[in-house]
Amino acid sequence: MKADSIRNVVNAAGRSKAHLAELQAGFRHRLALFRRNRSQEDQAALTDDFSRVLEAWGIDDGEMLETIWTLRMRCWIFLVPILYFGLAACLIQDIASLLALLFVGTPCLLGIITTAWRLSVLNNRRFLPLSRWLLSFARRSRKRPQAGGGVSV
Repeated sequence: MKADSIRNVVNAAGRSKAHLAELQAGFRHRLALFRRNRSQEDQAALTDDFSRVLEAWGIDDGEMLETIWTLRMRCWIFLVPILYFGLAACLIQDIASLLALLFVGTPCLLGIITTAWRLSVLNNRRFLPLSRWLLSFARRSRKRPQAGGGVSV
C-alpha cells in the first residue's frame, strides 16, 4: 500500500516536471518571437519612418480613425473589471476580494498602459518605445513648478 502511494507521488512529480519543461519551452519560444525585431536598429527605423510602425502593427493608413476608436474602447473594457472588483473589495472587505482585485486588476492595468501607449503613438504619428514613453511621465512630474511660486516672506 505504501509503495503505491510513493509511486503515485513520484509519477505526479514526473508529470509536473514534464509540464514545467513544456511551459518553459513555450515561454522561451514566445520570448524569441518578441525579441526578433527589437534590436536598436529596428527601433530606430520605426522612429524614423512611421509607416513601418503601421505595417508592424498591421494597420492601414485609412484605418487609423477606426483603430484609434477601437483602442479607446479597449481601455474602457480593461477598466470595467478593475471597477467591478474594486467595488466588490470595498463592499465585502475581506482578503479574498482584495486578492481577486489584485489578480484581475494587474493584467488589466498593464493592458490599459500598453493601449494608452499605442494610442499616444497613433495620435502623435510618431513612434516612441514604451520604456521612453513611460519615462516621459517621470520627467514631466519633475519639471512641474511647486505650488506657491517659490517666493516666501
